Amino acid sequence: MTTKTDAETERDRIENAYSYVRLSSKKQLGDDRSGLDRQMARPKEICDAHGWNLQGQTFADLNVSSFHGRNRLQGNLGRFIALVKDGKLAPNPVLILESWDRYSRDTLDEAFESVRDLLKAGVAFHIAYGDRTFTKAALQSAESRGEIERALEAARNYSQHLSDRVSAAKQRKLARLANGDIGNLDDMAPSWVTFDKTTHTFKPNERAKAVAEIFNQYQRGQSIVGIARNLKTESVKPFYGKKWYGSSIRHILGSKTVTGEFKGKAVYPRIVQPDDFDDVQAMLERNKGNRGHRADLVNIFKGLVCCAECGETVCMTKNKGRNYAYYRCTGKAYGNCKQRKMFPAHLLEEDFFALILRQTPTETIGNADTNHKERLAALLTRQDTLNRKKKTLLALEDDSDSDIKARFVAIKGELEQVEKDIASIRNTISLIGNAPQALGEIEKALQAGDDVTELDAVLGRLQDTLKNKDIRQRLQVLMPSIIKQVQLDFAGFNFTVTFTSGKTVTHSIAT
Repeated sequence: MTTKTDAETERDRIENAYSYVRLSSKKQLGDDRSGLDRQMARPKEICDAHGWNLQGQTFADLNVSSFHGRNRLQGNLGRFIALVKDGKLAPNPVLILESWDRYSRDTLDEAFESVRDLLKAGVAFHIAYGDRTFTKAALQSAESRGEIERALEAARNYSQHLSDRVSAAKQRKLARLANGDIGNLDDMAPSWVTFDKTTHTFKPNERAKAVAEIFNQYQRGQSIVGIARNLKTESVKPFYGKKWYGSSIRHILGSKTVTGEFKGKAVYPRIVQPDDFDDVQAMLERNKGNRGHRADLVNIFKGLVCCAECGETVCMTKNKGRNYAYYRCTGKAYGNCKQRKMFPAHLLEEDFFALILRQTPTETIGNADTNHKERLAALLTRQDTLNRKKKTLLALEDDSDSDIKARFVAIKGELEQVEKDIASIRNTISLIGNAPQALGEIEKALQAGDDVTELDAVLGRLQDTLKNKDIRQRLQVLMPSIIKQVQLDFAGFNFTVTFTSGKTVTHSIAT
């Protein structure tokens, strides 16, 4: 009887598969989506061949580069890695990739360290090209380990050479522009013009009409939100993303390329006259003070509330003529949500705090505290690792090595983000530890609330407490450590709270 190797035993143990696909640019996606379809189709075939259970949760980073590990640090690959760390994957998992360069084109030490961490955590890798499966045992095999390292190094080198070529081509184009030769600047052009390869000139495309209309409406006094809503009503296709938003309109209004100017030269066709463009810039500057929420309006649940109807973010505001703040769906403002109601903010706040304090608040806050302390410990370990790598690169003292400089910049950037996260989590832990400073006053306000005759007095005390700006500011920072999301149902007048502990509670507001 032949004894199985550790690698064979670990491969036999694999049960559940997850797929990860990545495309660096929209051009790779293509109109026929062939690049994406190719990567999406292979996992099913692979799982059928190996007897693995393909999980429905697919991780994809589209239009995301892996050159500096952005997909791993910020994208959906990072979300997968977080699930691994939290132990939330199905048993005996494997991650299916088309090739190693889909996972990373970062520096070899960064890329391999990430792969090694997942292998040590019990996550196997299956590479479609070559039908190769790597498990934790690969780390003990010089041959398997070397194969992974060579593939990651090749992916990095390819991206480095491609980046150098693209950068050089861009500089050549800009040099020709400086000498009076326009050339093909299509990759730098705004989306409302198209380069004609026959005449070697730029021409307005079908989007130019929308650009002119955006400027016309703003000059006539229409708000940015109103313009976005009008474009949706007129079925004008968005330039960026799937919906019109204020940020897109604001970007177009502030882009000097609408006048045809690029790098101080007349390059593109003129869509808006320079005088009109200058007039709009002055209007934007005057209206700047009118944008956003009132400075004294502290939203306790900032960034945590979403609309049950459309899933868009819900913001808190207070218009003239109203004596209370209210929640409204941002999707409604842009015409992307059917619901038309507003939700008085004080009703959500009063019922929420009565709810959280009467349903094991100590346990809820304690769980949040534990989670944040574990996260802090992981970040401190990462900070130490990055500092050591930074020190090693500084010791090399070779300013001519572009790869060393690139690695240093990447490590420095990640280190700065880690240090910001550490400061933020430490602040949150401090707030959790001193939660009674914020919640204590509310708890006092709710005392004797079980007596029906005391209801009006209790609600009055709670309302007075929530009017305190300092308490509201402390609660605003504390809330993300206690809850993940508040889903607001405008039509049914209820809300669903998802706590960081995973507990979900739906509450109906009495009217």
